[in-house]
Amino acid sequence: MGKIRCTNVFEGRIVKSGLANSRMVLCCLLTFFCLVLSAQAKETHPAKSKKKNRFVIEVQYSPGKVAPVYPQFPKTLFSNTIELHLGYQTAGEQLWNKLFNYPRLGVSLVYQNLGNNQQLGQQFSIVPTAYISTAHKENAKVFADFRYGIGLACFNRPYDSITNTHNLAAGEHFMWQVTMGVNLHWNFSRYAGFQLGVIWYHASDSHTQLPNIGVNNFAGCVGLVIYPFGRAIRTHDQDTAKLDKKWHANFRFGSGYHERGSAFGPIGGKKYPVYTGAIYASKRVAKVIVLKVGAIYRYYPMYLSFIKDQQVFNSNLKLNASAFIVFTGFEFML
Repeated sequence: MGKIRCTNVFEGRIVKSGLANSRMVLCCLLTFFCLVLSAQAKETHPAKSKKKNRFVIEVQYSPGKVAPVYPQFPKTLFSNTIELHLGYQTAGEQLWNKLFNYPRLGVSLVYQNLGNNQQLGQQFSIVPTAYISTAHKENAKVFADFRYGIGLACFNRPYDSITNTHNLAAGEHFMWQVTMGVNLHWNFSRYAGFQLGVIWYHASDSHTQLPNIGVNNFAGCVGLVIYPFGRAIRTHDQDTAKLDKKWHANFRFGSGYHERGSAFGPIGGKKYPVYTGAIYASKRVAKVIVLKVGAIYRYYPMYLSFIKDQQVFNSNLKLNASAFIVFTGFEFML
């Protein structure tokens, strides 16, 4: 009888979770529908667009699936993500607006239900985000958007050695959040647009706290973009800036830290600093593209500790705990 009661409780949780997700999706659809009606109502009584007020509001819903990135990854249902983006549309007052084809900038507030509340929990993020558009005219109705953002994520059910040993993806409450996506955008009104696309949400703590497998949520997305004061009017001043085609010497130094161990552990190991330095030459080959050629050196005291403990090498210990990299590549000046 005890087993039967336990099974009924588990099934009850699944049904309750499914009902909660269904209600959340229904609320999103109703909100989306109301916003569309509001935008169309504004269009029937158009007001003159304010050139200086380019505030933009975006509401987005993204159903998807968290990728199982290790064999014992917790089982998940479909993920549900709700996003509110508050930003503004650049219009060309500064040179960089034109160089990046008048991007839309702002901050995204993101809520993610990862599909397993008991083990993965929920994720809350704040992500500064940029939208790079393919629209060549300010009155373009259909165009594509590429979005990129990096910010902070918070998990309410990270790994815990006693209460939650199954979540090896998130090793602590606060982690980095990276968001990338592509949208097809349709402006059906001076005050509103509709977008449909795909998006990738990635969270990781960069090996500063183990375990650190990372959370990867792949989703489709549908959203409504509201221009409360009408779409921005671009300035069309002639671009007279000259391209600097000279080679420049660059030096870069940095330091950080990470925890000894693989992405899976061992948990609670000692944290070690990381030192890095680079020297390279750079040349701007286009207005937003820079060619770079150089070398990078990195020194890892953590590897030195491992080499000594395991007696991997008998000489040149610091040299074997270092990394030398020769590189060439292009930088997109975002």
